[in-house]
This record gives sequence, C-alpha cells and structure tokens, in this order.
Amino acid sequence: MRILCVFGAHQYGDAARGESTESFSFVPALRALGHDVQLFDSWDKSAHRDYAELNVALVDRCKRAAPDVVLWVALTVEVWLETLDYLRGVLRVRVIHWAPDDSWKFRQHSRFVARHVDLCVTTYPEFLGQYHCLGVTAVASGWGVPESWRGEVVPAANCAYDVTFVGTAQPARVAMVEALERKGIRVQCFGFGWPAGPISPERIPDIFRLSRISLNFANSSGANQVKARVFEVTGAGGFLLSQTAPGIDRTFDCDREIAVFASIDECEQQVRRYLGAPALRDAVARAAMPGPKGNILMSRVCAGCWKAMPPAAEIQPESRSIFRASLPGHTHPKVLRWIAGVLTALGCGLFGREGDRASPKSVFRTELAHRGKTTFRAARLRLGRMFYAQ
Repeated sequence: MRILCVFGAHQYGDAARGESTESFSFVPALRALGHDVQLFDSWDKSAHRDYAELNVALVDRCKRAAPDVVLWVALTVEVWLETLDYLRGVLRVRVIHWAPDDSWKFRQHSRFVARHVDLCVTTYPEFLGQYHCLGVTAVASGWGVPESWRGEVVPAANCAYDVTFVGTAQPARVAMVEALERKGIRVQCFGFGWPAGPISPERIPDIFRLSRISLNFANSSGANQVKARVFEVTGAGGFLLSQTAPGIDRTFDCDREIAVFASIDECEQQVRRYLGAPALRDAVARAAMPGPKGNILMSRVCAGCWKAMPPAAEIQPESRSIFRASLPGHTHPKVLRWIAGVLTALGCGLFGREGDRASPKSVFRTELAHRGKTTFRAARLRLGRMFYAQ
C-alpha cells in the first residue's frame, strides 16, 4: 500500500526542536508493515509562501505519488477542508485523521474536520461517542513504542542517571523540575529549551534504559493527557514515573507496571522510594514491558487502525472546482499584514517571548467562536491570511 504521511518531520515544524514524535513513530512502523511510505511536511512553514501554496503542493504531491492512504496529523489550520474533499472526492485517496490531543482539540478542531476524512483515530476513548454522534467512522487507539526503541530493562545498579526528563522545556515543566531541585532531587533534562538541548531519536531510548527513573509530565496544553512518552519509556525498557492523567490506569497497572504522582510532593516521595529500592524499581520496569494490555509496538497500533478503514469515498467531481475557486481568495492585503504586526508587537509586549504565539492563538479562538467550521476553510478572513509564519 502507498501511504503519504502528512505531518511534520520536526517538532512543531522547527528543525531546532528535533525530529517529531509522529515522524519517528509512524514512518518506521508503517515501513515495517511493508508499506511504501513517503512524507509530506505540512508543518514546515518555510517551505511554502502561504497556506494556499502549501495546499496546492499537497494536492500536486498526491497526484504524482498516487497514495492509497493519507495519514494526517494536524498542527493548526494548515490543511483546508476543501483540500481534504479534493483528495477524497477527486483523487479517491482515503484520509486518516490521527487526533492525539482530543482532550482539548476535539472542540477546537477534530469535530470540524471529522466529516471530511474517512477514518478518525483518537487517543481518548471517551470521545468515541461524540465522533459517532457526528456519523463518522472512528476508533480509539493508544500510541506504541517505535520499532527500533524496544529493549530490555537495565538493572538500577547499572544505570548512568538517577532521574531524567526528555521533552521540550515548557514553562510548567521547568517549574516542576525547579521545584524538585529545591527539594534536593536533581533532574537531568534533555530537549529543546534545556541547557543540554535536543537529542536525536536514536539516543532517546538509551537515556530511558539508563535512567533509574524517567519522568513524564502529562500536561502540555489543556487537561493532562496519556502521551506517547508513557509507551516509549516502558517499551524501551525504562522505569516510568508519570504525572497522573485520565485513562492511564486503563493502559497500565499503576504501582505494578509504572509509578504515578499527582503533586510535586508526591513526585518527591516516589523518586525517593524507588531510588531507595532498586529491586522494586527493576521489577516494576520489567512488568511494564510490551504486552497484550496496551504497551505494544507502533506497527501493531497502525495495523489495528487499518482494520477499521472504510472503502474510498464516492467520486465528487465538484470538489475540484471548489478547491480551485478557493485559491484566489487566499490573499494577503496590506491591512491584514499591518494588523498582524500590531497584534504581534502587542503580544510580545505583554507576554515576552511567548507573544508571537499568543496573538495568533487569540485570533484563532475569536474566529473559531464566531465562524466555527469555516475557520478551517480557505476563505477564513483572519488567521490563515494574517499569521502564516507563526
């Protein structure tokens, strides 16, 4: 099967942040299943002049590559509904929408695109009912450990690190690490924004295995989430101490397969408990190795989703003319560029380094509240035409 992956090669489309979770998870897993896999980088804004050029490039890529399936993970509003309709109704490509952030993104995004794809995959089983109310085909799935990351548990006595964290230095995470260090617990951090900087995906599983304790912070936006990291650490043979999140106990037996914490004080207690009991730490890490309950290879996750794939959508020739008609309207008048500059300057003045992201977020939320689904069409008035670079 020919599969075109539509997401970013790098985290948030930024090469400085390292390879994206989607890239090192899906691409090798799908190839391990024998598929012909290509990547269209829809997150790299530097590759295109604007969203119109990006969407035209995606359509052209599908015309040349003739994929059977597009596996799409959205970052923001980069892929239009008109484009999805064109891929399905004209090119007869089946589109899978992988939604890993439905705890906060279902209302903002997934519910609007669901009727424009063939299969929705959510990592939040509690949202299946809402997908089914929309009349779409949807399945629930967790993440898995990448193919090359799977390994055996290294005994605590042979580990090189006490406590580590791998991930972006977001403000909430920095605050938790600093709180632990004030309690006398040193956390060695790897990733964008930390002094050690990003590391290659090849090094990540080694750090998990050679850490007596690998921390996972479950919140990057909205409610706590069962993130890919919990599968990656345990599948690589590491010991996981994770912040609690809804549904984590459906996948892991807490205290027997992983350790969890709900507060910094509880995190400190768990760290001291398991550093002081290496045999218990080793037993918990071994119990969490890939098994039938949930911690499985990423290739098995993909194979399971493929079983739910419906037939290709019916031909909709009008989608071609609708897509073409949407392009001329996606222009960048000087007044919109001027407003974007003013809003960005105001955001930077109020929020510092985060200001260049705060302004587009505010515009997006305002547009979503007033325009709903139309926010994801080519004709949107503000967000896509004002803040492409952000």
